Amino acid sequence: VAGHEHGDLANTASEADVTESEKCARLHQCMTDKQPIVFEEKLTDTKGRERIFSTRLLPLLDETGNTDYFIEYGLDITTKKQYALERQRMAY
Repeated sequence: VAGHEHGDLANTASEADVTESEKCARLHQCMTDKQPIVFEEKLTDTKGRERIFSTRLLPLLDETGNTDYFIEYGLDITTKKQYALERQRMAY
């Protein structure tokens, strides 16, 4: 992830941020629908900072059309969200 040191975001989600049931529900939806899904999630990095990610979960289908694997990747949108909030505050 650009702007982050290696290891800053590895295995950083705390239990309070994303529950296992939420993760399972997203995987199940992606597997069942056989369609990519996009969602936002809050994660805590190794330095204790809360980050917001736009995450995509993509199913990889086998030759029979069944979900074989998943690709998941996230884009840190924390700064974008902060700017949007600041613009909103300045408008009022």
